[in-house]
Amino acid sequence: MKVLGIIDILLAFSLLLFLKTGEFQNVLIFFVVLVVLKSFLTIKDFFSFLDLIASVIIVLAIFYILNVLVWLSFIWFLFKGLFSLLSSV
Repeated sequence: MKVLGIIDILLAFSLLLFLKTGEFQNVLIFFVVLVVLKSFLTIKDFFSFLDLIASVIIVLAIFYILNVLVWLSFIWFLFKGLFSLLSSV
């Protein structure tokens, strides 16, 4: 579904903006909540479980606990969103 892929991409870019500027925290939280809700709707899917883990890492990043896992979360949501868009073409 294209909308879900777009949400993943928007989460990735809002995370990037937050990491680079320290701003847009409200936008990032909004997209994290959307992804968590989306993940709970399809929790039987392995990728939804990975979405939940990546979302927890992002929430930790909001509270200044930053490490390489945050960048892996960015890459995860960006590529997952892009593949979702391309697979539905």
